[in-house]
Amino acid sequence: MSFQVDHATGEVFVASKTRTISEMSDKSEEPMTFPSLPKKGGKKPQKEVKKKEEVKEKQGPKRGQKGKLKKIKEKYKDQDDEDRALMMEILKVGTSLYTG
Repeated sequence: MSFQVDHATGEVFVASKTRTISEMSDKSEEPMTFPSLPKKGGKKPQKEVKKKEEVKEKQGPKRGQKGKLKKIKEKYKDQDDEDRALMMEILKVGTSLYTG
């Protein structure tokens, strides 16, 4: 490999006597791609991942959710589906008055 410098313009020219892979291939316009490297630590077996998911599903609600659900049930125990639909209609009408 040889280098030539044009001191007037500051351009550097690289001349190589050997041909590169991209010069030898017909598909020189496409960029070269390399396979991704494996992550450190290796792969975990799928069985362990499934077991963890099953355990989470069997445990039930997260911390604080039980009390929250209890409060909601107590607050809305007298409300049925018709009352809930009526309240939602009122809220929709109320928000449309303020928006335009």
